[in-house]
Amino acid sequence: MGFVDGGFPHYGYYACIGKNLKMNPANFEVFANDMKIKGLGVYCNFPYVKLISNRFNEGDVVKITCKGDGCPLL
Repeated sequence: MGFVDGGFPHYGYYACIGKNLKMNPANFEVFANDMKIKGLGVYCNFPYVKLISNRFNEGDVVKITCKGDGCPLL
């Protein structure tokens, strides 16, 4: 159990921060409203998720899913 930090999968990795720091490869794809996006930016010290996509506007409501191995959202 911990916090997820990083930009995934576009940076190629993300980290789970808790009792132990664990770097993980980002071998998955991220989707917003069933449309593939470049990725997500998450920050353990801010309660925000940034969509790395030009398809949405600030304030849009989206459903985030992912497919592949090691997705931190599952």
